Amino acid sequence: MATARARRSSLILPVNVPRFVEKAWTRGADAVVLDLEDSVPSAEKASARALVPGSLAVAGRGGAEVLVRVNNDPALLVDDIEGAVHPGLDGLSIPKAESAAQIRDIVARIERLERARGLVPGHVRLSLAIETPRGLLAVEEIARASERIATMSIGVEDYCLELGVEPSADGLELLYPVARLVTVCKAV
Repeated sequence: MATARARRSSLILPVNVPRFVEKAWTRGADAVVLDLEDSVPSAEKASARALVPGSLAVAGRGGAEVLVRVNNDPALLVDDIEGAVHPGLDGLSIPKAESAAQIRDIVARIERLERARGLVPGHVRLSLAIETPRGLLAVEEIARASERIATMSIGVEDYCLELGVEPSADGLELLYPVARLVTVCKAV
């Protein structure tokens, strides 16, 4: 398994904007997340995916962990994983994690690609975002799904959107999901 590192800050940027990728390492973030999800328009997702292998080393020049945030849409997820798992990748950021079975399937794909592409077995870690009530209800099973899970968080905007509430300044609507997630992660 990969060595756990402190991740105090993450810089998320669209992989399809070369000037952002080229300057990412100068920003001092502990992790650089090359985004294939929200910041990439639908029409550009395939071409953005093709940019990932060449962007991994560029984004990681300053020593930051390099992750790729994939689309958790069945029509895109498999191709995103195939496009992301290359030398230089430290982890995948998985939005809208909802089940342990889903995480185990992702891990199986990663393991196959690590073997095929000469990566150290177990190196690629997962950062999961719980962004739906369904994901929150399954959070304990999700947390136990793989030892590759490095981080888990509540995706505030999408979680609130799923609940049909506006995020508030005091974040009271997040008290339960955050407390549940922290408790599960501490126990697991």
